[in-house]
Amino acid sequence: MSQGSGLSVALIEEVETSLNSHAARFIELSDAVWGFAELGFAEKRSSAAQIDALRREGFQIRPAIGGLPTAFVAERGAGRPVIGVLGEFDALAGMSQVAGADRPEALD
Repeated sequence: MSQGSGLSVALIEEVETSLNSHAARFIELSDAVWGFAELGFAEKRSSAAQIDALRREGFQIRPAIGGLPTAFVAERGAGRPVIGVLGEFDALAGMSQVAGADRPEALD
């Protein structure tokens, strides 16, 4: 981290520790969303799984953002830093959901 970043080493270490302590849950959620393989604008189970996970962590959820039933904003805390994340997690029709596949291949 550059000296001009304004972030302290202690803060960076705290974030790393927090991320590492939640890693198993992040992987479980990621695997679940991957397994749902829902097409764009139909990611109902994927969106619900992410909303449930965020609510369990104390986030307030604003659902159906921009008129899209699967889009949401999750907020927690106040002040700085403000962190934004865009999740793009829909499956693509006709493509494989098998990791590393270069041609359509069904999941087991």
